[in-house]
Parts: sequence; structure tokens; C-alpha cells
Amino acid sequence: MDYLVYHNIQINPSKKEHIIMLKHIYWKNWQEEHKQIFFRHIFWGIIITVFMQFSYVTGFGQDLLNKTYDSMLMRFFIKHVQKPTIPKNIRMIIFDKDSYEHSSSMGFWTPRVLLCKSIIQAIRMGAKVVVVDFALDRPVPFQDENKNYIKCLAKAAQLAEEQQAVIVMPHSKKNYQTTYFNEYMDLLNKYSEVIKTGVANVYKHQTDRMIRHFIFYEKNDNITFSIPVLATVFYWYGRQKGEQVLKQKADEISNNSKSYVKIEDPSHQHKIYLYHQSSITECMAARFVFRSSPKGLIQKLPQGGYFPESMIISANDINKSFEENGNYHPIDPSWAKNKIVLIGSYYQEIGDIHSTPIGNMPGIYLILNSIQMLISGSQIYELNLFIKILLILPWILVASIVFTYISGFWATFIFIGLIYLLFSPFSTYLFIHFGIFMDFWLPVTIMGFREYVGILEPLLIKLGRACLKINKRFAKIIS
Repeated sequence: MDYLVYHNIQINPSKKEHIIMLKHIYWKNWQEEHKQIFFRHIFWGIIITVFMQFSYVTGFGQDLLNKTYDSMLMRFFIKHVQKPTIPKNIRMIIFDKDSYEHSSSMGFWTPRVLLCKSIIQAIRMGAKVVVVDFALDRPVPFQDENKNYIKCLAKAAQLAEEQQAVIVMPHSKKNYQTTYFNEYMDLLNKYSEVIKTGVANVYKHQTDRMIRHFIFYEKNDNITFSIPVLATVFYWYGRQKGEQVLKQKADEISNNSKSYVKIEDPSHQHKIYLYHQSSITECMAARFVFRSSPKGLIQKLPQGGYFPESMIISANDINKSFEENGNYHPIDPSWAKNKIVLIGSYYQEIGDIHSTPIGNMPGIYLILNSIQMLISGSQIYELNLFIKILLILPWILVASIVFTYISGFWATFIFIGLIYLLFSPFSTYLFIHFGIFMDFWLPVTIMGFREYVGILEPLLIKLGRACLKINKRFAKIIS
């Protein structure tokens, strides 16, 4: 039997067709035209990747980024959180409808004394950090309630000193020029070792007013850390050591030595990265990855996680646990031991409801999700541009080889669909863990359709010239 010789290897003639295919793949046998097309696809794939990185500073780039983020976030939320989230280190005391309407405020403002009782009860039950999601630097119409709140908060601070606990409250930005405000600020200054104030703001997108980012810190005359950062650091290190860590990180931020500062937990298992943020730059590490939501919201979705009711106590139940003489009956002595206790509103009429990609939720759940992210070290870490290109380059090479030989619009369209379906789960995984957006399907898609744009361009030019001739003839007829 005769044999073919290919690169000193004898091949059976029946496999001749396979050799012809190998010749097409083998680089030295490529036609010059195919080599040019191949390099052109690689060039455009890298250009598109770089362009998408810098397009995030534009309105169009942000909108495209947000749509992809929202889609991946919902996919992650539904797929990975199929059971109720049961955090081991967080508890909640919520001000629900009964808490407001059964108080002296009748739902018009947060009942001050009830809030203070909730703080005291949380500390008595062993809370390590108590986070208050109420800005109470303005007085209510009843002066007695204002005075009682100041006295009660002082007792809570004294109890926190004894128990080595920390109370975290919103930072006051305005001076209301009232007696109550002055007394309130004097109290915060007096007990500054146990009452810490932090930034409670979040970023809202200018177009849809949706919340996707939380804030690490604000840099003015001093560095003011956000409430989630304060709660995380004091939970990790305790009051004294936590204060030292925060002071060290504030000095690093003030020196502007790095684009971010890193804080590790004592066991070095988890890290949080605090980046400088602004309204005109994207900060992937500050984007929410929602794991918990109100039960009412999650019932609207096929699957998902909510903060279980066993981890929540109503502020109204806290009030019932106190006797008239100020004594109390503990609800469960171990319920909050060595944990973070969040105190916030769950009453929609009070107005603390925010729009997020997975649905509307109270502000206390934004704090809950941000603390969960930081404590578990599950921020979205943004890779630099060079590493992103290295990750995308293999898929650009494969796509470039295929697009060099595929002909026909529908063949390209089908291939792009397969690429999207194949790498969509992988892209979602990288989004959650590394903050990579639109890196696989978008460059490949544009690479595939770019050739057809080149084909259509001459046709559009001819059509435009024909329209100009028609306009000239029509003008002559009219004249």
C-alpha cells in the first residue's frame, strides 16, 4: 500500500482528509490573507478589552457595567443562596410596625427611650458590637423624651465600658444649633472610647437611583470610617486593639502611599481592602454582593436567602422585657453573646427603604450585607488590566482562529451564542470572586461582527451617495 509522507511521518491514504485539515491549522501552511485576518482579530479583541476598562468612567460604560452587574448579581443570589442565611456572628433588633405604633411617637419618629433600651439589652446579652442605624442628632417634639434619651444613652455607654463592648452610631454632619444637639454631642465626646461614629451613607446611581456601592470612609480634615468597617474591625480586634488598627489605617490613608489599605483579621484568614472612592470612578470592591434580604422580598424570587427570624428580635419585645422599675428579664442570655447586634428600622412608612438590584430593602439590611461581606472577606476584588488581558487572551486566540475560517453571518452568530452559553457560568464565578465584567463574551461578540460592519460600510456609502443624487434632482425639479 502506498503511504503519504508528511513531515517525515508515514500516513495512511485513508486519512488524507485529516491531513488536509491539519494543514489549515498548521501556522506555516496558512495563507497570508488568513494570517492578516487572524492578527486583526487579536488586535481588535485586545483593543475592545482595554476600551471597556476605560469606558466605565463614561455614562454609557457605567450603564452597561451596571446592567451586567445586576444580571450576574441576581444569578448569584438565586443560585448560591438557596437556604436561609444563618450568620454565626450577627443578630438584629428591628423596629417594626408594632414597635413604632405602640410607642409614644405613634410612628412619626423613632422612639428614643425604646431604642436606648434595645442598646442596653443587647449589651446585657453579651453583644461585642452594637450598631445603631438611626441618626438621632435632632430633637423630637417632646422635651421629656429628649432628656430621658440622653440619660439612658449615658447608662448604655457606662454599661458598654464595663462589658468592653462598642456602640457604633451614624456620624453627625450638621450642627442643628439646639440644646439637645449640644447635649448629644457632649455625650458622644465624653464616651468617645465606647461610642464610635461612622459614615452611614451609600452611593446611588445618578440614572436609576439604585444602590450598588457602599462607602469605606470619608476623607475631610480627618478620616471617618463607615459603620460596616467600624463594626468589622471592632468585632475582630475588640475595643482597644481595634482603635489602634483604625488609627494606623487612617494614617496610611492620609499619607496617600497606596491606592488602598488592607486590614487582616487576627487569624489572617480574611482581609478587607479599603479603596479611595469618588462619584466619577468605579470601585468594584465597594459593590454589594447580597446574601441576605427581608423575607417579604425573597418570597418574590424562585430561590434565595433571607435573614432567619430566629436571629431577629422586635424592639417591641425588648420593651416588654423591661419592668417598670427598670429591671429586665433576659430574652435569651446567649442570643447576642460575642456577636454584632444591628438595630434598625423595618417599618416602610418611616421611609428607610432603598432600591437595590435584587429589590427594595430597609437600610439595616444594607449594613447587614456589607458587614457580612467584610467579615467573610468576600469583597469583589478588581484585577488590574494586565492580568485581565492575560485571562481573556486564550479565548481571544481561540475566537480569532475560528473567525479566520468561519464564513457566513449565521455561522458566526451561532458560534458567538455558544461562546456566551459556555462561558457565562465561568464569567459569573469570576465576577463574584474577582470583579471581572464583560471580559469574555463582549470582545468575542464584537470580533465576530466587526467583519460584517466592514461589509456593510461600502453599501451604506453607496446608499448615501444615491440619496444625495436624488436630493439634487428633486431640488432641480422644484427650482
